[in-house]
Amino acid sequence: MTARQAFCRDKRCSFGSHQDALGRQGQDWSRAMISGGAILGGILLSFFIAFGGCTGIEEDFSFAVVSDPHIGASPENERRLRACVDWIQANEAVESIEIVFVVGDIGFGLESLYRAKEILDLLSPPYIPLIGDNEVQSGAEEAFEEVFAPHFSLLAERMDHWRKALTPVWNPQRSKFSFLQNYSFDHKGLHFICLDWCTRILAPLLGEQADLHDFPEGTWSWFVEHVTATAVGPKESLVLFSHHPMHAEALAAFTTSEYQTLSEFASGFQDFLYADFAGHYHIYWHETLWPAGYELFVTEAVTFLFPNLSLVEVQHDGDRFSYNHRWITFLPAS
Repeated sequence: MTARQAFCRDKRCSFGSHQDALGRQGQDWSRAMISGGAILGGILLSFFIAFGGCTGIEEDFSFAVVSDPHIGASPENERRLRACVDWIQANEAVESIEIVFVVGDIGFGLESLYRAKEILDLLSPPYIPLIGDNEVQSGAEEAFEEVFAPHFSLLAERMDHWRKALTPVWNPQRSKFSFLQNYSFDHKGLHFICLDWCTRILAPLLGEQADLHDFPEGTWSWFVEHVTATAVGPKESLVLFSHHPMHAEALAAFTTSEYQTLSEFASGFQDFLYADFAGHYHIYWHETLWPAGYELFVTEAVTFLFPNLSLVEVQHDGDRFSYNHRWITFLPAS
């Protein structure tokens, strides 16, 4: 992971608190390690990195981030996702978990998406499902809308100022309709913006890329509209979620020119944009994007090595918000 010097520009964030915890008994993955470190040779190597500090600030709530469950690729993946769900359920009250974000690559095809929804529906906190390239590349972007349509209706009732972009929309780049999945809502003073940057090019390698979808009713216009309209109030109050990390990376995220467009726009809202929480890479990754002015946090995939999730504690500190990040890894039952 990286922590570039630009991060010190007055972002309020801390990393790395750790403890050992037990998950629910009877599961394949029953031990949870909450850490800001790594395990080497069975030894927990923990570290603490803080910029701006959060000392003395009362925690308001937490949200969890789950990445890349890949339901349908292997029966083991269902058990891994269930381990994450079980831990959230067991720790919802003590950790004040109020929202769960599932940042894409949830499943392959209609049946797999229904199975993923069955598992996610066990959650008490509302969960926000994002589409990923796996759904698109497996021909399931319309199935994603079908499977989660009842859940989106529920979110419209439960989340403050819930808005979901019209879908499908005509995609002039592909000469067909695309089921873009863009939505936003408010929670305790924060504005959450969920973005579909998945390319609609159906091809190996090229299908891994991000795309701005810069056309009428596309993702880019949704993003610009919501950032422009909500960049008011406390600093660090806009939080972004996407499957693709919002930076430049050949054949994995945005092209250099696309990211330049993104960065130039975002740089005008540095005081308000906190971070983009993403998946896609299957590893933990942190990067400070400059001059865009926001942080990038990639959550390790549920399917990588051990089941994983991120837990982010939110504190309201006067005229700004602060965040504390914790990384949860589920170890095999001994």
